[in-house]
Amino acid sequence: MAVWPKLAEQLKGRTAWVILCDFDGTLAPIVLRPEKARMPARTRQLLRRLLAHRGVFLGVISGRSLRDVRGRVGIPGLIYAGNHGFELAGRGLRFTHPAAIQHRSYLRKICRKLEKVVAGTHGSQVEWKDLTASVHWRGVKASERGALKRRLATVLAPEEAAGRLRLTRGLCVLEIRPPVDWGKGAVIDWLLDQGIFPKGSFLIFIGDDRTDEEAYRAVAREGGLTARVGPCAWRSRAQYQLRDPEEVQAWLQAVMRMLARSARQHKKEESDELVSRGD
Repeated sequence: MAVWPKLAEQLKGRTAWVILCDFDGTLAPIVLRPEKARMPARTRQLLRRLLAHRGVFLGVISGRSLRDVRGRVGIPGLIYAGNHGFELAGRGLRFTHPAAIQHRSYLRKICRKLEKVVAGTHGSQVEWKDLTASVHWRGVKASERGALKRRLATVLAPEEAAGRLRLTRGLCVLEIRPPVDWGKGAVIDWLLDQGIFPKGSFLIFIGDDRTDEEAYRAVAREGGLTARVGPCAWRSRAQYQLRDPEEVQAWLQAVMRMLARSARQHKKEESDELVSRGD
């Protein structure tokens, strides 16, 4: 893969790495119903091994609720951000965006209306996530999707136009969020501002949907590396593309090998410097 020579060069001399990933479509395969998603045991093992590596910080930034994504990954020591970054916990941090709390009851009312809209359309689902919501239609017949979207727009378009909510259209999903400029990119910036990562840390982000574009932009500003999983129907900001979550596994395995080599090289350089100084 063309990424490896560039990645090896970027890792040279680094002593800290921050690896952030989306969950659905990245660490776990996409499924028809979100509650059925599972992260493969091999991926969990790789994440545990990476986390045990000195200087490595791991995080999962997901559209799922914080409680949901923490339960599905189930690895202590990670940073978990749920609801597209509106809530976060891990490594001594705990954060909930004030706007998410302020708009919770309003968005819940909208969801109740949407539940009536999707009723009777097989394969569709409204997912309430306590602070945000998603409407899924991956299981809806292609011939019925247009009509469903028009019915959803009847409810949501006036609310979006009035600035009472924010919509992000993804792969067979519509994300409904509070009307503030916040998302996966903003929460990455927030994390960096907290100073929990060593200065000069190398950032990596892997995602698969439109909501991850904000994260690609934030990581690119820091000189990091971004990869997108799966086919893309839009012009993505990600630098590289991976086929599927299985290739994400292979990618993480290769990164781990590079980190090990980089750490050995760094240790050797430190040892050589001590010898040259006569310490």
